Amino acid sequence: MVDLIEEEFNMVDDQMRYQLKDNKLYIEIDIPADLKAVVSGDLKPTKNLIDLGKDSDILIHEATFAEDLAELTEEKKHSTSTDAANEAIDMNAK
Repeated sequence: MVDLIEEEFNMVDDQMRYQLKDNKLYIEIDIPADLKAVVSGDLKPTKNLIDLGKDSDILIHEATFAEDLAELTEEKKHSTSTDAANEAIDMNAK
């Protein structure tokens, strides 16, 4: 577990802050309790994510490859930006 130091966070605004530590980016976003947020790393599309994110207000989805490099997604088990957009549509994310 990385020991994040409260004073080392950089404020973006009153709802978001970040910290760069050991070449990794840590982000914290305050989300109102009445909103549903789902975060996905760069993984192949899955029904589980769509089910989890059903009707979410916010979807944060990493995607390494553009559609022109889609053949690499099978080998690397990553998503394209189109995959991420399609998952957002399938889960009815706002």
